[in-house]
Amino acid sequence: MKKIKLVYIVSLGHSGSTLLDVLLNQHSKIQSVGEVMFYDEWVRNDHLCSCGKPLKQCPFWLGAAVENSDPIGDIDHPDYGDRSFTLLQGVANSSGVNVVVDSSKSLQRLKKLKSDPRLDVIPIHLVRNGYAVVNALRYSHDRPGTSGELKTRPTPIYKGILRWVSRNRSIEKYLATLKPDEYALIRYEDLCRQPELALQKICKLAGLDFEGSMLTPSVEHIHNIGGSRWRYAHKPIEIKLDEKWKNELSFGSRLLFNLLGGKLNKAYGYPLETS
Repeated sequence: MKKIKLVYIVSLGHSGSTLLDVLLNQHSKIQSVGEVMFYDEWVRNDHLCSCGKPLKQCPFWLGAAVENSDPIGDIDHPDYGDRSFTLLQGVANSSGVNVVVDSSKSLQRLKKLKSDPRLDVIPIHLVRNGYAVVNALRYSHDRPGTSGELKTRPTPIYKGILRWVSRNRSIEKYLATLKPDEYALIRYEDLCRQPELALQKICKLAGLDFEGSMLTPSVEHIHNIGGSRWRYAHKPIEIKLDEKWKNELSFGSRLLFNLLGGKLNKAYGYPLETS
């Protein structure tokens, strides 16, 4: 049986996973499906697919066996791996491609899927300037696809810094167990400034040629679970670097970040900020 290639984006939230997911989806041989780890929640509560239809009424997800497949279940359930594979196989069959993108971001899910011999999992460690991530975590955001019913909880600065450091350190530790040519580190800022180079890197890992269409993103014909709110807006998309943190993050917060996360941020190529 031919393995399904799974490009898996692993990161902390607010790191640019939605943008990367949508850009990859523009490739003719790639199908992105968003944060698949929330599949059960979306089916159970009839949340919206990014196409605008409830998941259980979306032709794409119906083709991927929403009505017939079992719930994925809790990640510790013994059948979690088999049920995840069945769903991903349905996605591949429904879309007619063999490369699927899962932007769930969860390291625990990555480990589970990576252990499945039926999947060729390609981890993409997506990082973003830590100042930007902890600034975004300070705010409450609507969870897209839930019709405004659910929101994320705001995270205090110090907790956000610790989460950013802990998540990225944990990802690094796991990826260190893999061969260097089995995964890629992509910076959000590089994706925005030089998208072709970043996407070429991922295409090469997936055994695909880069396609120019990947530089003109659109949410049309995309069927994702979760992600950022703009994925549901169906408006023209511009690849544009978001640096609101430079005007929003206080001097004291930057100093605290430098103390707790500055070393790791610098290792990713970001300079220390104080002003």
